[in-house]
Amino acid sequence: MGSPMGQHFLRDESVLEEIAQAAEITKNDLVIEVGGGKGQLTKHLITRAKKVLCVELDEDLVRVLSFTKHDNLEIISGNILELDLPSLIKKNGFEKAIVIGNIPYYLTSPLVVKLLENIRYFTHIVFLIQREVAERLGAKPGTKDYGSLSIFTQFYTDVEIVGFVGREKFKPPPKVESAIVKLSVREKPLIAMDDEETFFSFVRKSFQFRRKKAAKVIAGHLEKEKEDVEKVFGSLNLDTNLRAEDLSAGDFYNLYKELVLKK
Repeated sequence: MGSPMGQHFLRDESVLEEIAQAAEITKNDLVIEVGGGKGQLTKHLITRAKKVLCVELDEDLVRVLSFTKHDNLEIISGNILELDLPSLIKKNGFEKAIVIGNIPYYLTSPLVVKLLENIRYFTHIVFLIQREVAERLGAKPGTKDYGSLSIFTQFYTDVEIVGFVGREKFKPPPKVESAIVKLSVREKPLIAMDDEETFFSFVRKSFQFRRKKAAKVIAGHLEKEKEDVEKVFGSLNLDTNLRAEDLSAGDFYNLYKELVLKK
């Protein structure tokens, strides 16, 4: 990672090793590294994987990375958010890949969403990210960190915070603490359903006004009477005073079935 784009270079070899180990890379694996920076993590990946595709946006860093010569390393100059990852994986002769990287904070949420939308092409995702965001990904109902991103992430993956990394391990030091987070892709999504996109839209809109009662927010975005929504809450044994952050993925799906799928 490089500072012109809000990046911070991780210098600590033991942390770099911990990130690489968490990904459980084998000699049969394709690894996509997000943000190769100056190649500190890349060196730990090329010794483990069959092939490493290192994606770097900063052209100065692409030049630095080009000095890391290795038979199984390909450097891609570009924006990870704009790449067609499924096509890239297939073009390299693989069905799935492991995604790994030291991620700039501004990139974390859009990148996680992009990967989750293509989740069947990945086995593990291991990121070094802002501690606060890592805690959001793994947050449970009833906590302040829990939100639609928690549900979206946990719907497809098991979230594990592998460890925390102090700001002094970076150059320049960031203003925030960091965490290594591992997302292990579930064999099957948490809930079997036909239209996941519409369900996630329902969940996202339900979190729009966190301080309001969920029944009122849901009634608003579905353009239904609050009393009718409250009746559905009652039929599902859910307290009408609950807020969105108190509802599990299963609760949301039951509400979605009753309020959206049943016309």
